[in-house]
Amino acid sequence: MPEIVEINRVTDIQLAKLEDCIDELRDNLLIMTSRESGISRREKILKISPLDTDSLEERRFRILLNWYDSYPYTEKDILQRLNRLCGAGEYIFDLDKTQNNLECRLELTSKKKRDALELLLNEILSLNIALTVGLRYNQHVKLARFTHGQLSAYTHQALREEVLPNE
Repeated sequence: MPEIVEINRVTDIQLAKLEDCIDELRDNLLIMTSRESGISRREKILKISPLDTDSLEERRFRILLNWYDSYPYTEKDILQRLNRLCGAGEYIFDLDKTQNNLECRLELTSKKKRDALELLLNEILSLNIALTVGLRYNQHVKLARFTHGQLSAYTHQALREEVLPNE
């Protein structure tokens, strides 16, 4: 009888490991739900070298930039891609067709995405379009809800460039 108890215990451990492996495979099917193993596999496929300081979300963002690549790019395609990657309303896209200038501004919460997005836009835009990628800084409207005493705890640069608490 003790043998059967031991066999059941070992079987339960093996079944738990098997279930975890199945869950990991299921999670890794989609980029947005991928675990570290799935992200790492896709980085190897795309020849992307992650930085040591990159979070899983930042690595996932870089993969999304490169995974669904198709030519040619239209303004509509680029806007759909920005909506998918950054979220609708999380950026400003200002294309001046007469001057061939594109200005793209990301929310302050997307600071780490800025460089990856600039690389992507440089690759997919026509060479005759001058590109500027930057961040949307805090404006007076966002700062007006704070008292002068609360704002005095910050430097001018921090007030302009840092994400402020939602108090």
